[in-house]
Amino acid sequence: MKVSHILQSVFPTVCAICGAVSEDPSIHICNNCYESLPFRRGFFVWGPSRNDGFRFCSGIFCPLYYEGRVPALIADIKFHGRRESASILGALLAQMLRRSSLAPTGSGAAPAVLVPIPLHRDRYRRRGYNQAETIAARVSAATGILLAPGLLVRGANTPAQHLQNRRDRMQMAAVFAASPRARGKVVVLVDDVITTGATMEAAAQALLLQGARAVYYAAAAGNLPLSP
Repeated sequence: MKVSHILQSVFPTVCAICGAVSEDPSIHICNNCYESLPFRRGFFVWGPSRNDGFRFCSGIFCPLYYEGRVPALIADIKFHGRRESASILGALLAQMLRRSSLAPTGSGAAPAVLVPIPLHRDRYRRRGYNQAETIAARVSAATGILLAPGLLVRGANTPAQHLQNRRDRMQMAAVFAASPRARGKVVVLVDDVITTGATMEAAAQALLLQGARAVYYAAAAGNLPLSP
C-alpha cells in the first residue's frame, strides 16, 4: 500500500464543503461537491479580441460563476482563513493555467509570474493574511509559476468590494503602485472574485506603466458576461 493511501486512511482529507472524505487526497473536495460547482465552459474565458471595456487585459481565467456554493467557499477564505477552501479554488485556477502558454514547460522556467491583488497594510494587519495570496500560493505550487507579491502594493485602503458601488470601483486608478521590477514581465494577477473588473484594471495599469509586457487576470469566480 502506498504511503499516501496509508496517510489518507489515518488522516483523511476532508471536503471543505460537506465534510465527507475526499476521494483525491490532494484537494479538499469530494466528487459530489466538485460536480455541483458552477463551472464556466472552456479554460480561457476571455481574450483581447472581445471589447468588454477592459483596456489593460490580455485575457481572463475564471473557472467558476459566483453562485451556488462558491460565495460560501470564498467567504471561508476571506473572513475565516480556511486554507482548505483556498486549496480548492487554487487547484481549479491551476488547472486552467496549466493548459495555457503561461505555465512552465520541460524546456525552461515559466514565462509568467503570479501577482496576488494586495490588501492595504491596515486590512492585512487586522485580518492577518491576504486571501488572494493564499489562492495564488496554491496556484504556484501546482503549476510552477513563480509567485511575486512584491511587484504590486496597495496605497489606499478602499472599502471592501461588497460595500462598494460601481462608481467607487471605477475610481481606483491611483490605488496601486508597481515595482520597476515588473519591466518586461508577463504578469498574472490573482484574486478571489472579479466583479466589475475595476480592481484588476487599476492594478494592471500600474504594472504596465512600469513596463510589464502583458497582464492577465485570474479570478476563482465571477459573474461578468465573459465568453464562453
